[in-house]
Amino acid sequence: MFLSDRSDMLATEWNEQRRLIFKDVIGQLQIPLQQYIKNMYTKKAATIVGLKCESKLEDMLMSGPIGHDFDKWEPEKIDEDELNLIDDDQYDDQDQHHVHDSNHYRRKSNKPARPTKHRILSICPESEGDRVTFVMLDEDGIVLDTVIWNHMPASLLKLQNMHHENKTQWQKQVSDFIHLFRKHDPVDAIAICITGMNAVRTREIIEYLLKDIRKEHLPLEYVPDHIAKIYESSSKAKREFPNQSLMVKRAVSIGRFLNDPLTEIAGLFNDVDQDILMYKFHPLQDMLSKELLMQFLEKAFVRVVNKVGLDINRVTQHKHLQSTARFVSGWGPRKADYILKWVAGLPNSIIMQRRQLIHVAKKSDDANPSDDSNLDQDEKNKADDKSVQGILGRNVFYVCAGFIKVILSVPQIRAASMGGRDVTLDVLDNTRIHPESYTYAVDMAVDALDGVRDSQTHLYVEKAMKDPTKLDDLDLDAHAEHLLSVKKIRKHTTLKNIKAEFHCGFKDPRNTYRKLSDNEVFDYVTGESDQTLNRNIMVHAQVIRISERGIKLALTDNPNITGFMKLSHLDSRDPIVCDSRDEAIKKCKRLDIEEGAVVECVILEVQKDRYSVVLSMNPHDMANAKNKDFMTDVQVTPRDVIRTGGGNNQSSSSSNRQRIKRSINHPSFRNFDYQQAMEYLNQQGQVGNVVIRPSSKGYDHLTITYMFFNQQIINLDVVEKDKQDQNSLGRILLVSQKQYSDLDEIVYKCVEMELEHARKLMEHAKFSELSNSQIEQLLLREKSENPRGIPYRIGLSEKHPGKFTIFYVPSVKVKQQIVSLVPDGYRYNHRVFKDAVKLLNAFKKSNDGKGSASSAQNSSSSSSHHHRQGSSSSNHHSSSGASSSRTHDNNNGRSSSSRQW
Repeated sequence: MFLSDRSDMLATEWNEQRRLIFKDVIGQLQIPLQQYIKNMYTKKAATIVGLKCESKLEDMLMSGPIGHDFDKWEPEKIDEDELNLIDDDQYDDQDQHHVHDSNHYRRKSNKPARPTKHRILSICPESEGDRVTFVMLDEDGIVLDTVIWNHMPASLLKLQNMHHENKTQWQKQVSDFIHLFRKHDPVDAIAICITGMNAVRTREIIEYLLKDIRKEHLPLEYVPDHIAKIYESSSKAKREFPNQSLMVKRAVSIGRFLNDPLTEIAGLFNDVDQDILMYKFHPLQDMLSKELLMQFLEKAFVRVVNKVGLDINRVTQHKHLQSTARFVSGWGPRKADYILKWVAGLPNSIIMQRRQLIHVAKKSDDANPSDDSNLDQDEKNKADDKSVQGILGRNVFYVCAGFIKVILSVPQIRAASMGGRDVTLDVLDNTRIHPESYTYAVDMAVDALDGVRDSQTHLYVEKAMKDPTKLDDLDLDAHAEHLLSVKKIRKHTTLKNIKAEFHCGFKDPRNTYRKLSDNEVFDYVTGESDQTLNRNIMVHAQVIRISERGIKLALTDNPNITGFMKLSHLDSRDPIVCDSRDEAIKKCKRLDIEEGAVVECVILEVQKDRYSVVLSMNPHDMANAKNKDFMTDVQVTPRDVIRTGGGNNQSSSSSNRQRIKRSINHPSFRNFDYQQAMEYLNQQGQVGNVVIRPSSKGYDHLTITYMFFNQQIINLDVVEKDKQDQNSLGRILLVSQKQYSDLDEIVYKCVEMELEHARKLMEHAKFSELSNSQIEQLLLREKSENPRGIPYRIGLSEKHPGKFTIFYVPSVKVKQQIVSLVPDGYRYNHRVFKDAVKLLNAFKKSNDGKGSASSAQNSSSSSSHHHRQGSSSSNHHSSSGASSSRTHDNNNGRSSSSRQW
């Protein structure tokens, strides 16, 4: 569109000039445009991740406290006779102040305590060890008492069969527990911190003890420790409990979390330490700056805190409850701290009405009057009373007033009266009705009771709250139309909300308390999920005990889960049936299965109630595994193996990923991407050279890149857990779900040890340095020369770098078997072998019967190598003019008809 259609020389020169101009302009705009697009999409991505973190936190904050079910709640009035505040000899009837607390909840035998007011016994067992910490918390989360058990039985069975020398200590611990329980009775609930299988053991023991003291009806609740573990190491916990252990601090947080999740989580939100960021709300949250993420999280706190409301008198009394005050609309951290200190300085450290918070200007001051004449009149009446002078301006007060609850207990009212304070309470102060709308609330109460508006209108409000059904007869629509036509104000929604508050003032909007399901408890205890532990998933397990009933195992990656395998589920052609343990051990040994051995098997069933799995090594079950690659040892693992020279797709995908820079104190660490690491290792050219570098998966991953044989580059994914911040190295490092203490241990076990195993396998007489295709051609030639033999070779796998391939020709075609390297040796056919001898014996045994005879070309070397493996040489006998061979297996003492490999 920019070029001329003419074909003369002048037009051609101008077209060339236009092309140059256009190219120059594009060159100048390209970089800024690319940067603009990049910044735009980065900002959008950060917003999406931030909103997901915000939503996750809001769901957590909306979790209701234990016993929270507002369908069963109703305001309960305080009996004025019970208060006994007014002395008839001292006051006349007309001088007596009306005393009322409309929404003070008290226990009845047929009702639970009010929300966030429960006495909790918090129990926290150690994740590893026998110590158990008990902490008794009162209704406000104050520590009343602590007890520590130094030893807890492993199970109820061991408790009942306990030796005499341990019974004395156990009886002393039980006595301390019962004394703690009875000393602080009534206890509303028991919280058990989930710290692994010890939490399950603890629950069984506690249930057993509660039956003895007839308290088995008490709810025992499992509580996850994700918030408590952050709290125990926080500066807040150090200030509150400077001389207590971490387990005591964790137990305190567990109990408080069960009592009020909102307040406990809000305690982690601070501007200095930013403890709340230790919680993982989203896998990509580390990509956001701390300041931006804190802004998103603060929005969730503000919404939920203002929905729930702030009990200002209760918060003032207890320092650890003050974390929610900063989120009240119009306050903020500094203003909230100042307000609470001001309330604490009042007599009895309580306010009697909302309006005590507002600062009233004197008559000489210039003040803008409110539209509400009644509020103005009250302010004018109190303007000269210094005792009620508040600290909030009118604007701030109007913003926050509807979110402030004024609740007084009977002892607080009694103490205020005895101190000479005016104990006149406004029942509307314990509702969400804003002071600007008090007039409409009073009018509704008076109209509903057919009263007359006078100085005693507060009595109508109280009666309407006692029986809010009286308001059902009011025509609020007509009243809203009247206000619109006369005063030109829209109040239809306000009137509806006022009626709802009469029915239940400050009804808690949080969700009903929900106990953890059995599946959730299993996931928390074991750290597994349906994605990582389910039917037809391959796992590694260690053989614990072999009996005639079957084999007991323990998952190597998760010791909290035990496994059981029937003998009929072994990798055997014929079902194994044994009458004794010795016979079972003998038959399992023939299959290279011994106590202490690590085997690969498939899950048939997950028994979550028993924290156990049913396993199988049967080939049919293994073939049905979901992860086919895992079954053939070409599995999807944290290893991202790349072959040098053939990684065009990899390099292009890596270049599109976000570049992450880290600072790790290790001599092998480099801030390289994959391409730079590959070039660096190729320049070094030495097998075993290692580069530790940032991972494109995020700040909770590292990549160990190292040089394997045949110039293969291997990437090893390291997952970091328990990080102090996004740039620090995690205290826990995981590779293929196995835990390591530091990077040096990973390099030694996952790189150096595996390379050593590879060298030993490459020293074998059957190892070939030829390419995979050349090995196949060689074996086909050997097969044609000796059709009765099974020629085989070992080579480096070209398709799966970092692995070996066993090539063999049982009949016509070349077949392959994959051998993987692991720190303990070699993994083949779902088993782990410590040396090459056992590996090759298992290979030959698994392929025995498919036709075998030694290749004439390699008979001497093969025979010599069989002697190095420890197998006896073959004895040949003649029978009916045919030759046969019999191989004696020294590993299992079993002889079988077989032709020599």
